[in-house]
Amino acid sequence: MPSAAQVSQKQKGGKQKLAPEKERFIQCCGDISLELVASLKNSKDINLNGLITRYAKKYKLKQQPRLTDIISSIPDQYKKYLIPKLKAKPVRTASGIAVVAVMGT
Repeated sequence: MPSAAQVSQKQKGGKQKLAPEKERFIQCCGDISLELVASLKNSKDINLNGLITRYAKKYKLKQQPRLTDIISSIPDQYKKYLIPKLKAKPVRTASGIAVVAVMGT
């Protein structure tokens, strides 16, 4: 059965009528999370930026889903395995310098 984003109706000009942006956005996040779970099961690396771009184009979104949107769509039983892979970027501050305090006894 086709998803709501894939179901379309023809208008007078022959253009396809798309599902609402919010619905396509949720479907996009769901598809990305499904592919991430599949890559976890197959234990293969995946290009997250390429995946986000591909699905954003597929669903004709105005903006790409953020990492937090994708994380929220991942099923709970897979979050503890996928979140460390998704948060691999180093954290930076506004000035580019992170202050680290070391306390000892």
